[in-house]
Amino acid sequence: METNRKPRLLAICGSLRKESANRKLLTVAVAGARKAGAEVREIDLLDFPMAAYNEDDHLRDGLPDAAQRMRELFFAHDGALFAVPEYNNSLPGGFKNVLDRASRKDDHGSCFDGKFAAIMGASGSGGGARRCLAEMRNILHMLGMHVIPEQFSLPNGRKAFDPGGRLLDAEGEEKAAAVGARLTEVVRRLAF
Repeated sequence: METNRKPRLLAICGSLRKESANRKLLTVAVAGARKAGAEVREIDLLDFPMAAYNEDDHLRDGLPDAAQRMRELFFAHDGALFAVPEYNNSLPGGFKNVLDRASRKDDHGSCFDGKFAAIMGASGSGGGARRCLAEMRNILHMLGMHVIPEQFSLPNGRKAFDPGGRLLDAEGEEKAAAVGARLTEVVRRLAF
C-alpha cells in the first residue's frame, strides 16, 4: 500500500470550447487541488475524439483507441475533477459519449469503479449548472464513483472571469478552489 504518494487526479472539462467558462473554472479547482498536495493531469477531450457510441460498432470493432486511452488514465488515477457546462438542462452530448465509451467493461472491469470525483459547472444563464450537476452526480454514482458532496455551480459564466482567467467574485474563486482541495483530502484519507 502506497501511503506516502500524492493523490493522483484527472481534471476534465466537459466543454470543447477553448475559452469555455468551465475550462477556466476547472483551472481554479486544479490550483486548489495542487495546493492541497495532489498531482493533477489535465485532459482535453479534443485529444480523445470518439464517434457516438453504437453497440453494434463496439461488438464488431472493440473499444476505440481514444476510449481505451481514457480508460487507462482513469485506472492510473485516484479520481477526477469534472467541470461540465449545462446544455438544455443536461450534460453536453460529447462529454456524455466519452463516459459511455469509457464505461464499457472488459477483463479489467470498470475504470470508474471505486474512484473519487468532484463536480462543478458553469452556465451562461443565471441558474448555473445545477440541473446538469444533479444528473452528473447520478451518472457518476451509477458508474461506481464516489462523488464528494461539495460541488460548485457558477451562473453567468461568460461574464464571471477577468481577462486573466480569475473569477471576479473572490468568494466564488475560494469556493471553487476548495472543491479541488476537498477532493484531494478525501482521496488522501480514503483511497490509500
